Formats: sequence, structure tokens, C-alpha cells
Amino acid sequence: MHTLHYIAVEAESKQEAFDKVVVSLLPNDDGYRLADWSDWHVVGGGRWSSAVQKSKDFMDSYANDSTDVIGYTENKEKFEKAIEGVLKWRSETMNRNLSEIKTDKFISDIVEYISDGSSGKWYSDIMNNYTIKQTVDMMLGSYIPDSGFYDNVDNTPDIGYLKERLDNPEQAPLQYLVPVDFHF
Repeated sequence: MHTLHYIAVEAESKQEAFDKVVVSLLPNDDGYRLADWSDWHVVGGGRWSSAVQKSKDFMDSYANDSTDVIGYTENKEKFEKAIEGVLKWRSETMNRNLSEIKTDKFISDIVEYISDGSSGKWYSDIMNNYTIKQTVDMMLGSYIPDSGFYDNVDNTPDIGYLKERLDNPEQAPLQYLVPVDFHF
């Protein structure tokens, strides 16, 4: 599956913002990298990039491209629209999860797990448990495929820190959103 995320960075230019995201997605010396839940990605938006939309050439969706990096000062409306889109996506995801979660089934799985000594068997409704896990991960602030956003300055999927920087006249001009097409 693919998901579009916006990575927030502070930079002096669109190219510097783009480069920071490219580097942050590389493994560090310990093997850790941002979005370790993803098996590959395209910085610049991939299938959602304006270049692919214009050319209609699907192969363009595999090339990193800095064209769609959004600078707050350069295009405040587009920047805010991207953040609103992330918040809408998160809300829709949580509403969908809420409608799909079967709490009674989850509780019976817990009771069964306890009673059989946690034998390691798969429980009858693994997707229910997975949906609960994803919901809890989002609520705990874990960076997951459904986050849609990551603040690379404060190392969190929480949008609040970016909003604080946007309210600071000295920091606001340095704020950029870099779209990334993640596969997972």
C-alpha cells in the first residue's frame, strides 16, 4: 500500500528542506531510520507529485523530485491546506477504526489469551486486534502509516510543535513541508 506523508523541516530553501528529508530517510549508524515501517519511499510525493499528474507517465512516480516542497512563506495557503488534509485524514482514519473495532471480541480474546497461558496461537479476529493496535499507536503518538505527517524538527507526528513555530515570526519563514510517497 502507498500513503502520502508530509515531513516538516526547518530550512533556508526548498532544496535544503528536500535534502534534509532525503538524509533523514537513510539508515543511521545504528540502522535506525525515520519511517522504519516503510520498505521504500519517494521523496517529493511520488505518485501524488505534480510532475506525475502533468506527465501521466507512471515511471515519473519513482523519481525523487523537490518540485512539490511547500514553503510556508512562499505558499501559506497550500501549506495550511496540506496540514488540514492530514488532520482530516487522521480524523477519518480514527472514525473508520472506531466503527470497525469489536470491543467484545477484543475482550474475549484477552480472556482466552489469559486462560490458555498465552500459548502463542493466532486469535480468531487478528484484524480487529490490528485495528486496535493502530488506533492505540496513533493515540500514543507513534509514527505509523496512518500518521500522514512527521515533524522532523521535534521528532514527532504531533502537528502542535509545527503550529508553534508558525506562530513565531522568526521561525515561520524556515518552515517547509516535504511530501513523501511511502510504500508499506
